[in-house]
Amino acid sequence: MLKRYPPVYRAESATERTVLEALHGTLPTPAVKDAGERDGWAWLLMERLPGRTLAEAWPALSTEDSRRLVRELGELLATLHAVDDPRLAALAPADWAEFVAAQREKVVEHHRKTGLDEAWIKQIPAFLDAVDLGTPPVVPLHTEFMREHVMIAEGRIAGVFDFEPAMRGAAEYDFVAVGLFVSRADGDLLRRSLDGYGRSIDPRHRNRPSTPSRPPGGAQGNARRSSSARCTGRRPDSCSIWVRQLKPSETTIVSGAAARIAGSIRSSATAFDTA
Repeated sequence: MLKRYPPVYRAESATERTVLEALHGTLPTPAVKDAGERDGWAWLLMERLPGRTLAEAWPALSTEDSRRLVRELGELLATLHAVDDPRLAALAPADWAEFVAAQREKVVEHHRKTGLDEAWIKQIPAFLDAVDLGTPPVVPLHTEFMREHVMIAEGRIAGVFDFEPAMRGAAEYDFVAVGLFVSRADGDLLRRSLDGYGRSIDPRHRNRPSTPSRPPGGAQGNARRSSSARCTGRRPDSCSIWVRQLKPSETTIVSGAAARIAGSIRSSATAFDTA
Protein backbone atom coordinates (compact mmCIF):
# COMPACT_ATOMS: atom_id res chain seq x y z
CA MET A 1 0.00 0.00 0.00
CA LEU A 2 1.36 3.43 -0.95
CA LYS A 3 0.55 6.34 1.36
CA ARG A 4 1.33 9.88 0.21
CA TYR A 5 1.75 12.98 2.36
CA PRO A 6 1.24 16.47 0.85
CA PRO A 7 3.91 19.11 1.56
CA VAL A 8 1.97 20.58 4.49
CA TYR A 9 2.00 17.16 6.23
CA ARG A 10 5.31 15.90 4.90
CA ALA A 11 6.89 15.68 8.36
CA GLU A 12 4.19 13.21 9.40
CA SER A 13 5.68 10.60 7.08
CA ALA A 14 8.79 10.52 9.28
CA THR A 15 6.62 10.16 12.38
CA GLU A 16 4.64 7.30 10.91
CA ARG A 17 7.72 5.51 9.63
CA THR A 18 9.46 5.80 13.00
CA VAL A 19 6.46 4.47 14.90
CA LEU A 20 5.74 1.60 12.51
CA GLU A 21 9.35 0.46 12.57
CA ALA A 22 9.43 0.62 16.38
CA LEU A 23 6.14 -1.25 16.81
CA HIS A 24 6.43 -3.90 14.13
CA GLY A 25 6.72 -7.32 15.71
CA THR A 26 5.11 -6.10 18.94
CA LEU A 27 1.77 -4.92 17.55
CA PRO A 28 -0.02 -6.01 14.36
CA THR A 29 1.04 -3.01 12.27
CA PRO A 30 1.92 -2.80 8.57
CA ALA A 31 5.59 -3.36 7.76
CA VAL A 32 7.37 -0.48 6.04
CA LYS A 33 8.81 -1.57 2.70
CA ASP A 34 10.25 1.70 1.38
CA ALA A 35 10.03 5.48 1.77
CA GLY A 36 10.94 8.61 -0.15
CA GLU A 37 9.91 11.99 -1.55
CA ARG A 38 8.80 13.22 -4.93
CA ASP A 39 7.77 16.71 -6.05
CA GLY A 40 7.56 17.90 -2.45
CA TRP A 41 5.36 14.99 -1.38
CA ALA A 42 6.59 12.28 0.98
CA TRP A 43 5.52 8.67 0.61
CA LEU A 44 5.61 5.36 2.46
CA LEU A 45 5.25 1.96 0.89
CA MET A 46 3.70 -0.37 3.45
CA GLU A 47 2.41 -3.90 3.71
CA ARG A 48 -1.35 -4.14 3.21
CA LEU A 49 -3.19 -5.40 6.27
CA PRO A 50 -5.79 -8.13 5.67
CA GLY A 51 -9.54 -7.80 6.23
CA ARG A 52 -11.68 -4.70 6.52
CA THR A 53 -11.94 -1.92 9.05
CA LEU A 54 -13.79 -2.45 12.30
CA ALA A 55 -16.04 0.45 11.30
CA GLU A 56 -17.10 -1.46 8.19
CA ALA A 57 -17.55 -4.73 10.06
CA TRP A 58 -19.28 -3.28 13.13
CA PRO A 59 -22.94 -3.24 11.93
CA ALA A 60 -22.88 -7.01 11.30
CA LEU A 61 -21.14 -7.98 14.55
CA SER A 62 -23.02 -9.85 17.22
CA THR A 63 -23.20 -8.36 20.69
CA GLU A 64 -20.83 -11.07 21.89
CA ASP A 65 -18.28 -10.31 19.17
CA SER A 66 -18.40 -6.54 19.67
CA ARG A 67 -17.86 -6.98 23.41
CA ARG A 68 -14.95 -9.35 22.81
CA LEU A 69 -13.31 -7.07 20.27
CA VAL A 70 -13.44 -3.92 22.38
CA ARG A 71 -11.78 -5.82 25.21
CA GLU A 72 -9.07 -6.99 22.81
CA LEU A 73 -8.63 -3.39 21.66
CA GLY A 74 -8.05 -2.40 25.27
CA GLU A 75 -5.35 -5.06 25.50
CA LEU A 76 -3.81 -3.80 22.26
CA LEU A 77 -3.76 -0.22 23.52
CA ALA A 78 -2.08 -1.35 26.74
CA THR A 79 0.60 -3.09 24.67
CA LEU A 80 1.17 0.12 22.68
CA HIS A 81 1.53 2.20 25.84
CA ALA A 82 4.02 -0.28 27.27
CA VAL A 83 6.42 -0.05 24.32
CA ASP A 84 9.75 1.44 25.39
CA ASP A 85 11.83 1.96 22.28
CA PRO A 86 14.47 4.71 22.08
CA ARG A 87 13.38 5.56 18.54
CA LEU A 88 10.07 6.86 19.91
CA ALA A 89 11.83 9.54 21.95
CA ALA A 90 11.84 11.64 18.78
CA LEU A 91 8.04 12.00 18.87
CA ALA A 92 6.52 15.33 19.84
CA PRO A 93 5.92 17.05 22.12
CA ALA A 94 9.31 17.47 23.75
CA ASP A 95 7.62 18.32 27.06
CA TRP A 96 4.09 17.02 27.69
CA ALA A 97 3.37 19.33 30.64
CA GLU A 98 4.35 22.38 28.59
CA PHE A 99 2.21 21.15 25.70
CA VAL A 100 -0.85 20.74 27.93
CA ALA A 101 -0.26 24.14 29.56
CA ALA A 102 -0.02 25.83 26.15
CA GLN A 103 -3.22 24.14 25.00
CA ARG A 104 -4.95 25.14 28.22
CA GLU A 105 -4.23 28.81 27.54
CA LYS A 106 -6.17 28.75 24.28
CA VAL A 107 -8.81 26.09 24.95
CA VAL A 108 -11.70 28.48 25.65
CA GLU A 109 -11.03 30.60 22.59
CA HIS A 110 -10.58 27.47 20.50
CA HIS A 111 -14.03 26.16 21.39
CA ARG A 112 -15.58 29.58 21.00
CA LYS A 113 -14.29 29.66 17.42
CA THR A 114 -15.86 26.26 16.76
CA GLY A 115 -19.27 27.65 17.70
CA LEU A 116 -19.63 25.81 21.00
CA ASP A 117 -22.52 27.31 22.97
CA GLU A 118 -21.47 29.75 25.70
CA ALA A 119 -23.47 27.69 28.20
CA TRP A 120 -20.81 25.01 27.72
CA ILE A 121 -17.82 27.30 27.31
CA LYS A 122 -18.34 29.04 30.62
CA GLN A 123 -18.04 25.67 32.43
CA ILE A 124 -14.65 24.73 30.96
CA PRO A 125 -12.28 26.82 33.17
CA ALA A 126 -13.83 25.65 36.45
CA PHE A 127 -13.92 22.07 35.18
CA LEU A 128 -10.21 22.15 34.38
CA ASP A 129 -9.35 23.90 37.64
CA ALA A 130 -11.06 21.11 39.57
CA VAL A 131 -8.89 18.37 38.06
CA ASP A 132 -5.26 17.74 38.96
CA LEU A 133 -3.70 16.18 35.88
CA GLY A 134 -0.51 15.51 37.81
CA THR A 135 2.70 14.49 36.08
CA PRO A 136 1.95 11.10 34.50
CA PRO A 137 4.66 9.19 32.67
CA VAL A 138 4.74 9.70 28.92
CA VAL A 139 3.97 6.75 26.67
CA PRO A 140 3.57 6.24 22.92
CA LEU A 141 0.14 7.49 21.82
CA HIS A 142 -1.82 6.66 18.71
CA THR A 143 -4.04 9.76 19.24
CA GLU A 144 -6.67 8.59 16.70
CA PHE A 145 -7.51 5.17 18.11
CA MET A 146 -10.85 4.48 16.45
CA ARG A 147 -12.81 1.80 14.62
CA GLU A 148 -11.74 3.25 11.28
CA HIS A 149 -8.07 2.55 12.06
CA VAL A 150 -8.40 -1.09 13.11
CA MET A 151 -8.54 -4.00 10.66
CA ILE A 152 -10.60 -7.14 11.31
CA ALA A 153 -10.12 -10.47 9.54
CA GLU A 154 -12.03 -13.68 10.29
CA GLY A 155 -13.47 -12.12 13.43
CA ARG A 156 -10.10 -11.19 14.93
CA ILE A 157 -8.04 -8.00 15.10
CA ALA A 158 -5.70 -8.12 12.11
CA GLY A 159 -3.95 -4.81 12.59
CA VAL A 160 -3.94 -1.17 13.56
CA PHE A 161 -2.73 1.62 11.32
CA ASP A 162 -2.62 5.39 10.68
CA PHE A 163 0.16 6.47 13.03
CA GLU A 164 1.12 9.74 11.35
CA PRO A 165 -0.34 11.84 14.24
CA ALA A 166 1.36 9.71 16.93
CA MET A 167 2.75 11.49 19.98
CA ARG A 168 4.33 10.80 23.36
CA GLY A 169 2.23 11.85 26.34
CA ALA A 170 -0.17 10.81 29.08
CA ALA A 171 -1.99 7.54 28.40
CA GLU A 172 -5.27 9.30 29.19
CA TYR A 173 -5.07 11.12 25.87
CA ASP A 174 -5.85 7.87 24.05
CA PHE A 175 -8.60 6.88 26.51
CA VAL A 176 -10.80 9.75 25.39
CA ALA A 177 -10.53 8.60 21.78
CA VAL A 178 -11.63 5.15 22.94
CA GLY A 179 -14.68 6.67 24.61
CA LEU A 180 -15.60 8.74 21.59
CA PHE A 181 -14.68 6.61 18.62
CA VAL A 182 -14.55 2.98 19.79
CA SER A 183 -17.27 2.65 22.44
CA ARG A 184 -19.03 5.83 21.23
CA ALA A 185 -20.37 6.69 24.67
CA ASP A 186 -21.67 3.16 25.28
CA GLY A 187 -20.80 2.66 28.95
CA ASP A 188 -20.73 -1.14 28.79
CA LEU A 189 -18.36 -1.18 25.82
CA LEU A 190 -16.15 1.45 27.43
CA ARG A 191 -15.94 -0.59 30.64
CA ARG A 192 -14.99 -3.72 28.71
CA SER A 193 -12.33 -1.85 26.78
CA LEU A 194 -10.83 -0.38 29.95
CA ASP A 195 -11.00 -3.80 31.63
CA GLY A 196 -8.95 -5.17 28.75
CA TYR A 197 -6.48 -2.35 29.21
CA GLY A 198 -6.28 -3.04 32.94
CA ARG A 199 -7.92 0.16 34.10
CA SER A 200 -11.40 0.52 35.57
CA ILE A 201 -13.90 3.36 35.38
CA ASP A 202 -13.85 5.67 38.37
CA PRO A 203 -16.81 4.35 40.43
CA ARG A 204 -17.79 7.93 41.33
CA HIS A 205 -18.87 8.44 37.72
CA ARG A 206 -20.39 5.06 36.90
CA ASN A 207 -24.06 5.37 35.91
CA ARG A 208 -24.04 9.07 36.75
CA PRO A 209 -27.55 10.50 36.43
CA SER A 210 -28.11 13.27 33.93
CA THR A 211 -29.39 16.73 34.75
CA PRO A 212 -32.76 17.91 33.47
CA SER A 213 -31.42 21.41 32.77
CA ARG A 214 -30.75 22.50 29.18
CA PRO A 215 -28.54 25.30 27.83
CA PRO A 216 -29.87 27.56 25.07
CA GLY A 217 -30.14 26.07 21.62
CA GLY A 218 -31.82 22.75 22.32
CA ALA A 219 -30.63 19.65 24.11
CA GLN A 220 -29.59 17.58 21.10
CA GLY A 221 -27.64 20.28 19.30
CA ASN A 222 -25.85 21.41 22.44
CA ALA A 223 -25.05 17.84 23.44
CA ARG A 224 -23.39 17.25 20.10
CA ARG A 225 -21.43 20.49 20.32
CA SER A 226 -20.37 19.79 23.90
CA SER A 227 -18.82 16.51 22.84
CA SER A 228 -16.36 18.41 20.65
CA ALA A 229 -14.70 19.66 23.83
CA ARG A 230 -13.45 16.15 24.52
CA CYS A 231 -12.04 15.39 21.09
CA THR A 232 -8.35 14.57 20.87
CA GLY A 233 -7.92 15.34 17.20
CA ARG A 234 -4.86 17.38 16.28
CA ARG A 235 -6.16 18.85 13.05
CA PRO A 236 -8.72 21.68 13.25
CA ASP A 237 -11.53 19.75 11.56
CA SER A 238 -11.17 16.49 13.50
CA CYS A 239 -13.62 17.34 16.28
CA SER A 240 -16.39 18.54 13.99
CA ILE A 241 -16.04 15.44 11.79
CA TRP A 242 -15.87 12.87 14.58
CA VAL A 243 -18.44 14.34 16.94
CA ARG A 244 -21.19 13.78 14.36
CA GLN A 245 -20.75 10.04 14.92
CA LEU A 246 -21.93 10.26 18.54
CA LYS A 247 -25.38 9.77 19.91
CA PRO A 248 -26.69 12.87 21.71
CA SER A 249 -25.75 13.00 25.38
CA GLU A 250 -28.48 13.42 27.95
CA THR A 251 -26.41 15.65 30.23
CA THR A 252 -25.70 19.36 29.91
CA ILE A 253 -23.08 19.45 32.65
CA VAL A 254 -19.49 19.24 31.42
CA SER A 255 -18.31 16.88 34.16
CA GLY A 256 -21.23 14.51 33.60
CA ALA A 257 -20.74 14.48 29.84
CA ALA A 258 -17.02 13.91 30.31
CA ALA A 259 -17.60 10.98 32.63
CA ARG A 260 -20.02 9.37 30.21
CA ILE A 261 -17.67 9.73 27.24
CA ALA A 262 -14.27 8.96 28.75
CA GLY A 263 -15.00 7.02 31.91
CA SER A 264 -13.20 9.39 34.26
CA ILE A 265 -13.14 13.11 34.89
CA ARG A 266 -9.33 13.10 34.84
CA SER A 267 -8.96 11.63 31.37
CA SER A 268 -11.64 13.92 29.99
CA ALA A 269 -9.87 16.95 31.41
CA THR A 270 -6.80 15.93 29.46
CA ALA A 271 -8.91 16.06 26.32
CA PHE A 272 -10.24 19.52 27.17
CA ASP A 273 -6.69 20.77 27.59
CA THR A 274 -5.37 19.16 24.44
CA ALA A 275 -8.30 19.41 22.04
